Amino acid sequence: MNKKSIIYLVNVDYFFLSHRLPLALEAKKRGYEVYVAAQNTGKFGEIEKHGIQLIDLPIGRGIGGILSFFRSLLVLCRLYSRIKPDVIHQISVKPIIIGTFASAFFSRESRIINAVTGLGYSFADEGRSLVRFSILTLLKFVVILGNKEMTFLFQNVDDKNLYLRYGLSTPSNSIIIKGAGVDEVTFKRDLELSDEKEKVKITLLSRMLKDKGVMEFLNAAHLLRSKLEGIAVFRLVGGLDLDNPAFISKETIVNLLVPDYIVWEGNRNDIQRVYQATDIACLPSYREGMPKSLIEAMAMSCPVITTLAPGCRCCVDEGVNGFLVPVKNVDVLANRILLLASNADLRAKMGLASRKKMVSEMTLNEVVDKTFVLYEA
Repeated sequence: MNKKSIIYLVNVDYFFLSHRLPLALEAKKRGYEVYVAAQNTGKFGEIEKHGIQLIDLPIGRGIGGILSFFRSLLVLCRLYSRIKPDVIHQISVKPIIIGTFASAFFSRESRIINAVTGLGYSFADEGRSLVRFSILTLLKFVVILGNKEMTFLFQNVDDKNLYLRYGLSTPSNSIIIKGAGVDEVTFKRDLELSDEKEKVKITLLSRMLKDKGVMEFLNAAHLLRSKLEGIAVFRLVGGLDLDNPAFISKETIVNLLVPDYIVWEGNRNDIQRVYQATDIACLPSYREGMPKSLIEAMAMSCPVITTLAPGCRCCVDEGVNGFLVPVKNVDVLANRILLLASNADLRAKMGLASRKKMVSEMTLNEVVDKTFVLYEA
């Protein structure tokens, strides 16, 4: 009897590694032959050691040119023709579009999972209406070409409703699973390591992008400098992303740093330790699917300050485990930061509520179990 096979189609290897590797490992455990098609940015070796077969796909992120589209399409057509996968899990808009074109001709019998992980910069920035129109037009072709086994997997209700409004999915093939999941056992605060004498640490963990609210975070820190310098530390954790249209330059960030008050720690892989040393998690993003960095913070019992934007607001019950602020509103953001930074009891209470909400709604086991129901339906 031949093994079942599954292909994960994703823009870049590091996103698969950080967000979808547990699904692939569970698939292997269940007897699937697992393939990952993504652009190799240097992380293939870390994926390959798990026994996963890799296909270097020149897909990348962003809209990209017509040449990269057809090169990726050709690679996928050959792959699908050779493997005839049982399941194709297409992650984010660009893989959904290219993968559906390929599967329409070479893998009509595959069960296709279209994972909408957030609608990205083109939907967060009102000035990119032409790009948004182009994406929506291509997604219309996905609906036309897609087979009857196609399912759309959303992380939040706003993205689901947008697809329904434009006729890109139907109520019967639209499913919500909140995020990529976080292991609540691995991500758990060690209360014995807490030190009440330390400064209040306010952390934004993300790539250094405008649409993650990095500039609003920095501006709020400067607005609060007279009140919080010497009492709190604003921490940026994450690297540059100069290929992203919303990138922030190194010079811009460095010019806004203040020694011992606003610090930039760059990329870190020890996320548990980052949040172990965090008193307030902050992500003033313009739009998300379901921000994994906030789910990790919640698992680590951090109160959360984020925005009313799609995806972000799913992480906070207002006034219970944190606060929601309007997008791009520095004054309200600063006010909520000051309120939490000044009240240790409130931080502790909200932190416990964050952990409770995460464990009840967003665990890795729950995400894996619900996803495999779709694979094996």
